[in-house]
Parts: sequence; C-alpha cells; structure tokens
Amino acid sequence: MKNSKLHRRAAVGDMEAIKDYIMDNVLRLSQKAENFGLLAAAFILVERHPENT
Repeated sequence: MKNSKLHRRAAVGDMEAIKDYIMDNVLRLSQKAENFGLLAAAFILVERHPENT
C-alpha cells in the first residue's frame, strides 16, 4: 500500500488497514535484518575458520 492510500484510509479512520500496513512493513524489515544476521554469522565463521572453506 502506498503512503497516499494509507493517508486516505487514515482520514476515514480505517485503523485495521493501517495496522496491517504497519505489520507488513515490520515483518519485511525483520526478515531483512534476519538475513543480514545470517550473512554476518557466515562471514564471521569463514574469517575464524578459513580452513573449512
């Protein structure tokens, strides 16, 4: 949902749609953070134990 659509829904008080929008973005960001964490962990393992690669 684009921000303009979100603003229209907020103007009419569609709190359920706003909550869904926020939760979708939170989930998307948390998945990106998790992927970054896994990538960082893999990099650290390779740096500490290069003989395993």
